[in-house]
Amino acid sequence: MTKEFLGGLAIALTFIAYFPYIRDIQRGKVKPHVFSWVIWGTTTTIVFFAQLAGKGGFGAWPTGVSGAITIYVAWLAFVKKSDDEITRADWLFFITAMSALPIPIPLTQV
Repeated sequence: MTKEFLGGLAIALTFIAYFPYIRDIQRGKVKPHVFSWVIWGTTTTIVFFAQLAGKGGFGAWPTGVSGAITIYVAWLAFVKKSDDEITRADWLFFITAMSALPIPIPLTQV
């Protein structure tokens, strides 16, 4: 099996895995917490770009697809007003999590 095939299979499985959850959000059966999904989507997307920078090749794309879908879930949570009650603790944990993310700083050659 080739890397491309396995990467494509991983992407397909990612879509299959998220489909029921997204469907249930749209039907109002599931109410995701927007902050949780923003954190998850942001970190997954950062990992994707790190994999690309590390020449991860096609194997990085399932992570990128997962990051995009996760950010889509965060957007759905926001649009559907899934979690109207956001507490101070939610803000504290959100800010803490976001501040722990690395900020990409381009390195110059010395």
